[in-house]
Amino acid sequence: MRVTQSMLSNSNLKYISQNYNQLARLQDQLITGKKITRPSDDPVIAMKGMRYRTDLVEVDQFRRNLNEGFNWMDNADSALDETNLVLQRIRELVVQASNDSYEEEARKNIEKEISSLQAHIVALANTKIGENYIFNGTDTVSSPINENQFNVDFTKFASDIANVDDYVISYKGKTYKYDSTNGDVTTFTVQPDIKYKTIDANGNEIEETGPPATISIDTSTTPPSIKQFQLEEQEGLNGAVIGSTRDLEVNDLVVSNIGAISSNTQKVEIEVMKGVKIPINVNSQDVFSIEMFSGLESIKKMLTDPETTGEEITKALDSIDSYLNNIVSTRAELGAQINRAEMVDSRLLDQRVIAKNTISTNEDIDFEEAIINLTIQESIHRASLAAGARIIQPTLMDFLR
Repeated sequence: MRVTQSMLSNSNLKYISQNYNQLARLQDQLITGKKITRPSDDPVIAMKGMRYRTDLVEVDQFRRNLNEGFNWMDNADSALDETNLVLQRIRELVVQASNDSYEEEARKNIEKEISSLQAHIVALANTKIGENYIFNGTDTVSSPINENQFNVDFTKFASDIANVDDYVISYKGKTYKYDSTNGDVTTFTVQPDIKYKTIDANGNEIEETGPPATISIDTSTTPPSIKQFQLEEQEGLNGAVIGSTRDLEVNDLVVSNIGAISSNTQKVEIEVMKGVKIPINVNSQDVFSIEMFSGLESIKKMLTDPETTGEEITKALDSIDSYLNNIVSTRAELGAQINRAEMVDSRLLDQRVIAKNTISTNEDIDFEEAIINLTIQESIHRASLAAGARIIQPTLMDFLR
């Protein structure tokens, strides 16, 4: 086969062009820090990169969800903490009012302060983040509290007796719930606080709880006949259940509509991992219950009643203590939710680091190796140019230029 000068020249130019392409590729890698600049450079790396970046985007979105959850939970915890302080203050005021040396005017002043504190509790229950109420389950656009229904006129209640189970009745700090209707007599009950000790057949001492306290309303009379039954305090060992019945008047009671507190108990959940959701809200019924607001209304009524004794006011402290216990229990549950969210956040941080390292391993160049390759390619290119200078001899036209 005869090799001509043009064949040598064309071959040299082809390899020089290839060297330029290699130099351009290595220079692009050094400038961008990436192995490829377009999918056609290496389809496998490009496909893996898309998948790894999708994982990283998911982790970042989960962390944004979690940050929103932390915002909800931190605000809820702050509101519950302040509610606890407000109820502690109400308890202090009730303890002061239980002193029989307090005059009627002094107790009325205490009642006014309790009303102000109660209004603040309502404001805390209506806490919002942006435009969302955080204590109303998934119904975040509606207020969870309707304070106009805390103290319903008894006449309105009597006229709506067909829906009697929509109401609760409070008397001296205790809230009675609907139990049954027998003819014209409607009965509300509350679990008794009084326990008594007795001896069983084997001679063992046991503690028993008596029957619930009841309020019976007979609407066949005008005004309605209202009677209350409750156990009396007992001391010592005996099996007798001593109860007492007293007649009440309409003005002695506080009637509250259950609808004053939102009935939405659905959990607000956020997705923090694929298929994993955690709740971030607190139900208003767990803390801001109708029993609490109705009970506070009846305590205020006690303070404005000059016939209320200090002993009766003292007994109302048990109800306030139960409200405080509910707050402690709810904050404990919320704390568990926050702890879980923090563990998930720590896991997401680890996943983010792993995802970024995986992307870097797949796409980023080894700078030392790239610089060595570029140096080698430059040497090859110079050698190609030197060989070409020897192969491509000058012609007469070159001299004429």
